[in-house]
Amino acid sequence: MTSPLHSFARRGTVIVASLATAALALSVAPPAMAAPTGSISGTMTDVDLEPTDGQVLVFLDGAYESSVANTFAVDGEYLLEDLDPGTYVVLFNDEDNTGFQEYWDDADSTETAERVEITAEDPVVTGIDAVMDGEQVQDYLNNEVEPTITGTAQVGSTLTVNPGTWTPSDADITYSYQWSNDRGDIPGATGQTYTLTAADDGEWMQVAVTASAPGFDDMTGYGHLDEIVTTLVVNAVTDPTISGTPQVGSTLTANPGTWDQPGATFTYEWETYKEGQQHTDFLASGQTYVPTAAIVGQLVWVTVVASAPGVGDGYASSDSVGRVTAAPVVVPPAVATPLTDVDNSHKPKVKGATKVGSTLKAKVSAWVPAGAKVTYKWLANGKPIKKAHKAKLKLIGKLKGKKVSVKVTATSAGSLPVTVVTKVGKIKG
Repeated sequence: MTSPLHSFARRGTVIVASLATAALALSVAPPAMAAPTGSISGTMTDVDLEPTDGQVLVFLDGAYESSVANTFAVDGEYLLEDLDPGTYVVLFNDEDNTGFQEYWDDADSTETAERVEITAEDPVVTGIDAVMDGEQVQDYLNNEVEPTITGTAQVGSTLTVNPGTWTPSDADITYSYQWSNDRGDIPGATGQTYTLTAADDGEWMQVAVTASAPGFDDMTGYGHLDEIVTTLVVNAVTDPTISGTPQVGSTLTANPGTWDQPGATFTYEWETYKEGQQHTDFLASGQTYVPTAAIVGQLVWVTVVASAPGVGDGYASSDSVGRVTAAPVVVPPAVATPLTDVDNSHKPKVKGATKVGSTLKAKVSAWVPAGAKVTYKWLANGKPIKKAHKAKLKLIGKLKGKKVSVKVTATSAGSLPVTVVTKVGKIKG
């Protein structure tokens, strides 16, 4: 038999243990509570209140550029989860996304939409329902047909943008424009037309068309030019031609051909090509050219450069006129009664170095009898050198590379003149 005291003592022991256990429990921190997760749910029905499918989007109030969450109603029911506490606007799009939409509750814009509040105390919101009756239409402008650009992709040409087709068609839509190229927006280019400048050469062009209308959010569409911009140049309609004989000493004349810019002016560049050479050689400028012995056997053609105000230069080349041939050998006519007492064993000689800067001197010596009149004519590549009619000839830079000779003529009263040509050689630099 247990004594009452003993029983009390045991009961007391139990009580103490319980208090210790409670104290231990109070000394342990409770686990952290997760932040409440909000949600919005509801139904979508058609005008007959039958369940319908469609898209549901939720926006933070005042931030309508992009939704914070979206989903699709299935069998007329939807659920948007993981929403933080805040004020929201809910948008419903019809099943076919054809533009019929409404904001909760039966509103046609973000301004008139009823707000949905999610709080930490009340994070779950239900009953946000929509009847898609078609009465609420889109509150945004839709670019049905993209903007297009017309005009020629050449510097100096004017481009025009057609803003395209936008809906709804009954909206009072106005347009603003911003032209750009590959480098970005062009300052001040904000009209429906734009004139291409040299800065656009080699660029792709684009224009942003922003549509605005009362009660609608602004929308932007883009038009693109299909070609890279180039510089307008003068173009040859018919190519240049050359008249004349390609022969040393003969004159060649360039005909510029016809060009597409009235009033174009022309310059000329005569060129040749030597077999085995990797480049062409410039010969001369000017509308005419006289071939020299240095290019015998080579082809000759002319390139015409056409210039006109406001456009770039154009270039066109003729066909080759052929290979240059040597000048014909001139045989002096026979002298019926030559000057008597001519000593051809002492023909005229030329002294002096054959290089630029030196002076050549022709000496007659004992070639003709005393009293005969002697005249001189210096030649370069067989052609007379201007004002070179004396016994001496100063070799100037223009004679470099040319073959020089002197024609000496002796005359005496009562006799025919006698002429001798003495070759000097090729002039060096």
